[in-house]
Amino acid sequence: METIVETIVNTDTTNATIISKPARRIFSKCEELSNYISTWISWNPEQQVFYNHFTNRILNFTPQKRCGYLNTQLYVDGAKYVIGKHVLMWAVHHGGQIVDCQIDHIDGNSRNNDISNLRELSQRQNLLARRNRNTKWIGYWFNQKTGIYYTKCILENKKYHYIGRYKSEIDAAQAFRNWVETTNKLSLEDKIIFLNHPQIWK
Repeated sequence: METIVETIVNTDTTNATIISKPARRIFSKCEELSNYISTWISWNPEQQVFYNHFTNRILNFTPQKRCGYLNTQLYVDGAKYVIGKHVLMWAVHHGGQIVDCQIDHIDGNSRNNDISNLRELSQRQNLLARRNRNTKWIGYWFNQKTGIYYTKCILENKKYHYIGRYKSEIDAAQAFRNWVETTNKLSLEDKIIFLNHPQIWK
């Protein structure tokens, strides 16, 4: 699971202990952080900025090198939280609370953090909706050594179901969509996530 929140529980940074936790656990169990966001953090849609009314400052965000998510820092009762912009956007629009879920970018663009582009997904559903970096569509991956495209899907039992192997990327993308439409191995909810995904082959 991708970690998008880190907690530094020791304010002495020379001996700080960093505990990485998923955002869903932080927000469901850390009442202090939720209260802080709902009380002090606001979003200005006209200026496209988050404002911290406790510090009277605009929040700055820095991109993660690995995946490009934008992060900022919040200090709450001596603890330092590093939180993704998309998570903060969702929290501000939902009273600071996030239920047991992950926040997904609907269009696959980690820099598009408009609230209309965000949605709650379970960890598994978030994996379902993710596109591989070297492919145009979702549902398959490319083996650079063999030059073959492999279509697969993770099922509810967390096991991968392999659909086929193809020399053409379009054939792989088409095969995955056809499988989603006809299989009985996916729930209706999962099928809706796939078929409404902007990066599934049309």
